[in-house]
Amino acid sequence: MRSEALWIVGGRIANAILLLLALRMMTTLLPPDAYGLLALLTAFQAFAGLILLNPSGQYLNRHTHQWHAEGSLDSRIKAYARYWLWVSVLTGVLAAVWFAQSQAGSGLSLAYCTGLAVAAAIYLFTLQGMDVSRLNMLGYRRESVTWQLTATASGLAFSSALSFFWPSALAWLAGQAVGAGLAHLGAWRVLRRAGKSEAEAKRYRARELLLQADFLRFALPLALVTSLLWLEGNGYRLILERAWSLSLLGLFALALSVPAQMTALLESIVTQLVYPYFFKALSGEASAPHHARIVSSMVNVLLPLYVLWGAFLLLSAPHVLRLLTDSRYHEAAQWVFVGVAAEIARLIGNAWQLVAQAEKNFAPTVLPFAVGAVGVLAGAGLSAMFAWQPGQFGHVLLAALYLKMALNVAAMRGRMPIHVSLRRLLPALAVLAVAVTASFMLPTRFDPVPALVYLLAVSAIVAVPVAIHLRTSPDVRFLFSHRLREGV
Repeated sequence: MRSEALWIVGGRIANAILLLLALRMMTTLLPPDAYGLLALLTAFQAFAGLILLNPSGQYLNRHTHQWHAEGSLDSRIKAYARYWLWVSVLTGVLAAVWFAQSQAGSGLSLAYCTGLAVAAAIYLFTLQGMDVSRLNMLGYRRESVTWQLTATASGLAFSSALSFFWPSALAWLAGQAVGAGLAHLGAWRVLRRAGKSEAEAKRYRARELLLQADFLRFALPLALVTSLLWLEGNGYRLILERAWSLSLLGLFALALSVPAQMTALLESIVTQLVYPYFFKALSGEASAPHHARIVSSMVNVLLPLYVLWGAFLLLSAPHVLRLLTDSRYHEAAQWVFVGVAAEIARLIGNAWQLVAQAEKNFAPTVLPFAVGAVGVLAGAGLSAMFAWQPGQFGHVLLAALYLKMALNVAAMRGRMPIHVSLRRLLPALAVLAVAVTASFMLPTRFDPVPALVYLLAVSAIVAVPVAIHLRTSPDVRFLFSHRLREGV
């Protein structure tokens, strides 16, 4: 178990380094207006991923172990893949239509190419993500890490090469799609060799699976929630695209994306190392007390971890932005706090939303997400009307996100009796309070070498309470007591 954990953590750290290197390459090769356009194109990618594809992916994760044991997993995934293809094509068409009439539109041929790149990126990233997730869920952890690293590294290589000769958002997105496609092919071959032969020859139809009552109960509320999440996280970009310049929009998007990309490291480790045990535990006894015990354990593992991560982000994210971006983007550092605070709210809300995963019922989360989306879009509308600057819009954004988080926690507590260990949470909150105070006292910028030393020191300091929490937590031991593969 320890060697497996080290492999996963090491692989995820390597993946995070590649993502940060990608940020450096993007801000070096692409001008701010191209970065702003890329942020808008990825909004379409997120639209398909969050609203139309994520519910089916979550449903597959929830039932991976059950269907693998039945021998029907491959047949079901092939049916879902046909649905994913249609979604990708339709979203690509929407992106092409939008691009043709946007600030950046400069001809139908470029609009067609943009739509094709968006569609390819959506489809190939979905396939690659599902393959990596299956490997991880079924206990092939090293292979999962390897092919995720392959996707990131090859995507960076192809995107950098294309953008070097043609510095544009389209070139970067096309390179990412190629990298995802290569990793999908490699992971698919591993799954073919390691997969369980299917005893049944039944061929599932996408419509048959998508219209099942259990899937609809799970997916429709989740799709509504993720549509609100998309409006909250990406809708403002489309509203402000004409009110702000593409360059200003790109700078603000960067300020939010740096903490988000840093957090992706933590979430990827948690997803790969802990979540398979969570879903495996849920696939056992179906009683409500058993599910409450499992979700309580996950919440008590994740909440202190996420709070400590928030402390790390507060102290490090502005310096990471300046260290890893071209000087043309350093102005964005003034808004990084907005991104850090937004990530803290999102992580805490995600931890509580495990209640909805356990119950396979996301309906109670609709109202909190609706409040968050309406608040963010209203703030974007006011920003466009009154020519607010990004900092002013950021305050409205955070108010909406924290109200959503509070409503979401209240809704989840009403659904399941979750026991939160204050003995573990309060020390993490104390570390966060110290970090908030220190963020006002420490220098706002360093030269590159002192900045690197500072980041290493902050990482080492925050790692101490994280290690203590994980090594002494009985909830970690409880979750890891479930075996992913028999005999392993």
